[in-house]
Amino acid sequence: MSPPTIAQPIIQETHLRTNNRMRPVANGQADAFRQSLRTHVNNHKADEANLKRIIHKAAQSNGLDPGLIRAVIQAQSNCDPKAISPAGAQGLMQLMPETAAELGITDAFDPEQNVMGASRYLKSLVDRYDGDMGRALRAYTWGMGNVDRNPNPPPLEVERFVAKVSAAASLGVATERTPTSTLLAEMSAAVQIRPEQTFRLDAVQYKAKRSGVDGIIHQAAQHYKLNPDLIAAVIHTESNFDKNAVSHAGAQGLMQLMPATAAELGVTNPFDPEQNIMGASRYLKGLVERYDGDLRLALAAYNWGMGNLERHPGRLPAETSNYIAKVLALIPTEVKYTVATGEMTPAAEQRSRQVGQEAISPDKISPTIGQATQAYAPDSLRIKTSV
Repeated sequence: MSPPTIAQPIIQETHLRTNNRMRPVANGQADAFRQSLRTHVNNHKADEANLKRIIHKAAQSNGLDPGLIRAVIQAQSNCDPKAISPAGAQGLMQLMPETAAELGITDAFDPEQNVMGASRYLKSLVDRYDGDMGRALRAYTWGMGNVDRNPNPPPLEVERFVAKVSAAASLGVATERTPTSTLLAEMSAAVQIRPEQTFRLDAVQYKAKRSGVDGIIHQAAQHYKLNPDLIAAVIHTESNFDKNAVSHAGAQGLMQLMPATAAELGVTNPFDPEQNIMGASRYLKGLVERYDGDLRLALAAYNWGMGNLERHPGRLPAETSNYIAKVLALIPTEVKYTVATGEMTPAAEQRSRQVGQEAISPDKISPTIGQATQAYAPDSLRIKTSV
């Protein structure tokens, strides 16, 4: 049996637009999902001393450089043993559940099981590609089939992973694409917001609708370190706060998750407000991190799909352009983030709570998309540190 693939990035033509449907499930499953989000695998803690011991054990067992294993852990999970990717990869070295099972891992959140199993898989890739670390690392995150047969350059996310690991482990691996920073700059410059419709909002009605799910919004914002106004803006733009909304393409619930995406995120009932908001916010946070805090790119990928955005950034559809502008119009410009982690600074967190508690007044919301986009210069669209 050939080694399994792990930590596959979600590179797809569309994120929220297919014709499948998912029916609501029993309340018991929803309760179990909520409980899992609250606990979020808190029973495993990987302190530095223990992590160092595990890394050296895995390196010795598999004949790998400890620096390489640590670099992969850092790039995959930032040394967080409870990390879960938007695609569902788990633990320190981001194992997909099915891969973990094939490797004999019973708990992917257990640091020792995760690192020992993933290191064994990584060693098999290094051997398969005769020591070519570039190909081994691409196969680790992109899959052997893509590395062996796909004639196209590796996706942006794959080369970012290779570059991070190479730099941290001093491997000197050359990337097969333009440097990530250059690609992000090119994509950001290409994504121009050209709204074609005016956008007016009843601020009192908006606040009233938001109040029904504001507790969940703030729970998701705190859990995933996102701006609650960003989450609320996406909900408003996607479904107008209708928890039973179903698009013509089959997207469901408050943040309009497609059934396949919902399944990948562990959402069993997309019509349950808490499941929908928590799952979609996790996906949105992954996009914010993927595009280094550029909200235009993150929102474009959420609406149009990562594959479309990364292959055709200059062909942004009018629908997606309008979508981005509508969302941005509802986010107070004074709420900022730190660029490295996407987490709110203390001042921004306090302001964010105030915004969530205050009435949304008309002067905080631009009356038209055109005026809203004029207020958002390119630099202000990037998540940045607030002073």
